Amino acid sequence: MKYLLFWKKKDINPKESAEISRRAREERGDEETYGKVILPPHYYATYKGVTVVEIDDPKQLANRMALVAPYTQIRVVPLISVRLRAGI
Repeated sequence: MKYLLFWKKKDINPKESAEISRRAREERGDEETYGKVILPPHYYATYKGVTVVEIDDPKQLANRMALVAPYTQIRVVPLISVRLRAGI
């Protein structure tokens, strides 16, 4: 299933933030543990962004959120497929 992850980083020291982001990015490369990134992170405001991921197991979503939990708030929105009938 695919999810939109809206995230907001805490305002912390830029050097510390860069190091945390680098480590998290390296670890998230493991798709078995963290799911597959469909749309890479995109900032839409200062310290705010969105990412689209494909998750097969709820543990992958929990792992992804726990990786940055102390520094980032994440809101998860499932993407649901809708089929429309012709003539509606």
